[in-house]
Amino acid sequence: MVIHPRIAKAGLASDWVEIDQVLHNIIAGRKRTALRGIREQTSTNIYFPSPMLGLTNYDNYGLNGVPTLRQYQNRIWITGETFGVRRAKEMLGNLMNTTVLSTFSVTPTTQD
Repeated sequence: MVIHPRIAKAGLASDWVEIDQVLHNIIAGRKRTALRGIREQTSTNIYFPSPMLGLTNYDNYGLNGVPTLRQYQNRIWITGETFGVRRAKEMLGNLMNTTVLSTFSVTPTTQD
């Protein structure tokens, strides 16, 4: 968890969750309804990266070995009060597990 010294006095924090960018829209749900519930319950803000980050053909490092934004395309940032950030991170993990399992569940079929 990242806590800036100035913000720590106010009890605010920021943290990130690493989730594959392909799953971002699936997890967020239609009209971001799944995220709205998490944001309201935890009083946090959830920031998704731009979907345009993965469209470039550049390497992960730019000039002089400085990392580019592309390496952060899977990070979802959460900001708010410390307890709320922890809880939102857990809720996003649970949402990812349930959504991915229900979306990508494969039922075996037989051919007659």
